[in-house]
Amino acid sequence: MTTPDTARVLRAWRAAGAHVDLGPPAEEAEIARAESSPGLSLPREVRELYGACNGMSFASGDLVLHPLTGPGGEGVTTASRQLRERDWPVPEELVVLGHTGGEEVLGVWVVPEARRSLVVLMGSPSEEPGLAVLGTSLGGFLAAWSAYVLPLGDPGDDPAVADCLAELGAPAPETTPDDEEHVLRLLAWASPDLPDPRPDPYERPLSPVELTRLAQQA
Repeated sequence: MTTPDTARVLRAWRAAGAHVDLGPPAEEAEIARAESSPGLSLPREVRELYGACNGMSFASGDLVLHPLTGPGGEGVTTASRQLRERDWPVPEELVVLGHTGGEEVLGVWVVPEARRSLVVLMGSPSEEPGLAVLGTSLGGFLAAWSAYVLPLGDPGDDPAVADCLAELGAPAPETTPDDEEHVLRLLAWASPDLPDPRPDPYERPLSPVELTRLAQQA
């Protein structure tokens, strides 16, 4: 089976029912206005996703993607700038999309001549940004993270979760669903070209130069 794309992830999310809260689709004019913001460029995968749902969240809170422009001012168009104003060393190349429920933030690495939409996790603030690649495509990361997190929710045995996992086609856990090795296998399944099989923004951070090189690789 081919690696998952955003279309498959969206079908899986819809199958998950109340476990995934999807925002309404963003209109083309809204996406164009977002991209007119200074320093903001959205990769094709991001535009496709937001054309289907303008922001989303898991019921568990373990994945949140901001709307393009949020009612309280928090959105994709402002998230990176707002974090910098709070002394987060967010690189200019990182377009922050949301978070995974912890202190870290999640975004895509946007550089000229990029061949891949790297999904990057940035660790909590320090003098230097702690950066790790969780996916080499947006669809791949979202599929892996969905397959890991949704079965852990309450109730994780809801048939809707099983329908979601069937749509994703993700491998089943070899031991228990909350095993750390399981999420690493899922990330590798969804992004076979993941640069680090054990991504960690604290123990093995990647530099902005390394991320740009990886994004531009064929």
